[in-house]
Amino acid sequence: TLLADETLDAEEGQVVVDNAVAQARAAKANLVEVSNGGSNAGSSSGSTSANIGNAYGAAGVVSASQSVAANAYVVSDTTVNFTLKHGQAYCFKMTVVNGNAMTPGFTAGNGDVLKTQFVAKIGNDYYYRVYAIGTPGQSTGVYTTLPGQNATKHCAVTIG
Repeated sequence: TLLADETLDAEEGQVVVDNAVAQARAAKANLVEVSNGGSNAGSSSGSTSANIGNAYGAAGVVSASQSVAANAYVVSDTTVNFTLKHGQAYCFKMTVVNGNAMTPGFTAGNGDVLKTQFVAKIGNDYYYRVYAIGTPGQSTGVYTTLPGQNATKHCAVTIG
């Protein structure tokens, strides 16, 4: 994503691209061919000291162009605190981002205030319903948890 900054005009964008190309060419010019054994006699290659001090050899060299996997997280369609009357229900849509095949756990901080129920999964969207079973004035948080991660609070629900 060279041009993630959409505020650049065409000329400024071209400068960014030109700089990136120049950096790539400079990096290519500094590459060193790695020999896989055999004699180096008669070799006229440049310096072969690229991996000196690197006990892992070529496997320990990281390409700067490798993509880094972003951590998975959950986005809720409801992020503001709200009130439900005793007996009412509300449905949350939770979307898992960067976590294909990861199912979020869904819970209320206090199970005596809200009862939770899984409704459906469509793609990376998970739908959960909460039922207001507490007494007026009680409040609790709504949380999701992905495997290996801590719980994330999305909002609080108060019984009205």
